[in-house]
Amino acid sequence: MGVKDTNSSIESPINNQEIDVKAIIIYLLGTLLQISLMMFALWAMSQVYNRLLIYNFPNWLYTAIATLFFIVLTIRSRLFSPLDNTRSSGTYQQVIRPSWSPPPLALPIIWMTIGVLRVVSSLLVWQAMGENFLTFPLIIFVIHLALGDTWNTIFTVERRLGAAVPVVIF
Repeated sequence: MGVKDTNSSIESPINNQEIDVKAIIIYLLGTLLQISLMMFALWAMSQVYNRLLIYNFPNWLYTAIATLFFIVLTIRSRLFSPLDNTRSSGTYQQVIRPSWSPPPLALPIIWMTIGVLRVVSSLLVWQAMGENFLTFPLIIFVIHLALGDTWNTIFTVERRLGAAVPVVIF
């Protein structure tokens, strides 16, 4: 995959073939911290939810609260990350795509759909797990979100295009 040098406002990608051990440690620690913070958010939400149960609100209200929590967790997971997750379309505009790739307009539509499906699936898992937030499937979910945010840092922010591949595979 190549990169066009047409946009001078974006720094050139790192072309060094050596392994950057310091960067790997920063990515690893940043990802682990983000996972820990999101697990804490799951635990805190569980505590808040259990305290709200004593008020006997209608069931739809508890579901609405959980839905709002999963919306924030899914769409704004990068808020929990200590890594730079600044979104930039510049990197994507410079990537040379194959002729069979979808048009640029497809990407936001696809990601909005994925976001909605993540919220719905999180809610369904939460309900299936007895309305418990701190469960194994939801922990795996936050790990998935953290890895995605780390990939965004590596690919979009730091433009280490080759280094982003192992993160996607993992």
